[in-house]
Amino acid sequence: MPPQAIQPSDIDSLPRHRLLPRIYRSVLSLTRKHGLFTLARFHDRFFGGEQCVDIPSGARLVIPDDPHYFGFLTGLHETHVAEVIRRVVKPGDVCIDVGANIGYFSMMMAKHAGPSGKTFAFEPVPDTFEALQKNAFLAGMDGLCIEPRHAGVSDQIGVLVIVRREHSTLNEVRAVDDRLDAGVDRVKSLTLESFVKGEALSQPIALLKIDVEGHELAVIRGGVSVLRSGQVRQLILEVTPGEDAVQIDRILSECGASTSCWVNGDWRSTVIGGLSNRTDILAKFP
Repeated sequence: MPPQAIQPSDIDSLPRHRLLPRIYRSVLSLTRKHGLFTLARFHDRFFGGEQCVDIPSGARLVIPDDPHYFGFLTGLHETHVAEVIRRVVKPGDVCIDVGANIGYFSMMMAKHAGPSGKTFAFEPVPDTFEALQKNAFLAGMDGLCIEPRHAGVSDQIGVLVIVRREHSTLNEVRAVDDRLDAGVDRVKSLTLESFVKGEALSQPIALLKIDVEGHELAVIRGGVSVLRSGQVRQLILEVTPGEDAVQIDRILSECGASTSCWVNGDWRSTVIGGLSNRTDILAKFP
């Protein structure tokens, strides 16, 4: 069943907690982020429910009733990615967010791209996509443009399986397997190449973000021609150590990208194939 259309009243009636995120950030800054989960439980107990909050980029974000999103509420979720967005995305830019979840980073991209820019956000999980739709609507109310797409991105056009986990950020993307029937969603899939061609995108893509819980290699494979064309300026993606990381490293190298990895709180010129932990890669294309 497709998500229901979002109405203005769905957002206007939400409680607005403008001060709480600032208070939480102040508390956590004194403890070097220790106590994050304690604050999350405290917030869920006393201020739970769907909320509309201000995030550090200056945009507004609707956050579902789920303590797992507390990092979004405080603005402390993957701040190094937020910093890349702030530095790279300029007014009028086009961005693509693959694995957008509820649109936390999509909203940041849209905010920095401004009214003349556009952010395409892909999210395959139905209920998460509903939240993304709500945030896309909210962006539009603020004069920004997020185009939500209910689809998975892979190396083939067809169907993918989403295996649900306890939290939406831990869901797995897999090829169709008839042995999987419980706790899965079947969603349509496309490739970056087919998307770019279908949209007739001629404008450079300022930032392509990929975070698909282990399916990154397939996304890259389905977008090699786009990366080689020079249409993407910068790419940030999360990778898992192992053979996939080695292959991603090879593909990016063949596309002429210079890469750095987020290791120990800094961007370092580390060999992607030698990573020991799942982390983010920043690639710049000529």
